Amino acid sequence: YHLKNPTLRQYFLIGLIIQLTYSGIWTYLPFHLRNEPFFFSTATISSLYLVLLLGIPSAPTVTFLTRRLNLQLVLTLMLGLLSFGAFLTIFNHIFLIIIGTALLSFAMFAAHALAAALINMNASCYKSTASSLYFVAYYIGVAIGSTLFAPIWHFLGWTAIVLIASGLPLAYAIYLNHRET
Repeated sequence: YHLKNPTLRQYFLIGLIIQLTYSGIWTYLPFHLRNEPFFFSTATISSLYLVLLLGIPSAPTVTFLTRRLNLQLVLTLMLGLLSFGAFLTIFNHIFLIIIGTALLSFAMFAAHALAAALINMNASCYKSTASSLYFVAYYIGVAIGSTLFAPIWHFLGWTAIVLIASGLPLAYAIYLNHRET
């Protein structure tokens, strides 16, 4: 039923795309940081995961923003922030990587909350089924992000992962906004 609804289908894909980006970056970033020029220890790399705590204030922040701005605009901003955060990890400067992963984490959780809200708003009935379909897409994104990037990492390296991972949410935000006009 819900898969016949083009609006819901485009929002289901948000889950896939945000998790593909998020999982792709977080799965391969430790390998990147173990190599030249960083040679970080496992303990140092593990401490970087503290930026995940920035996901906590993301839902209240986007709630505040959507009370003042159009929800679609806030979603576009979060997809753009997700792309920007992922892109910052391309640089071989740990400060930019920390900022990038912090933005990536904040924006992913924010976009997730917004996509869930949009699905709830656009499903006319069987809302729990619509929500379940979103989560299926979301977890497919996890699986794809952690596995599809393996040959990319092996053959093309970190730069290719970052360019693909950061390009996807940006391209999808442009697509969503182009469809709306």
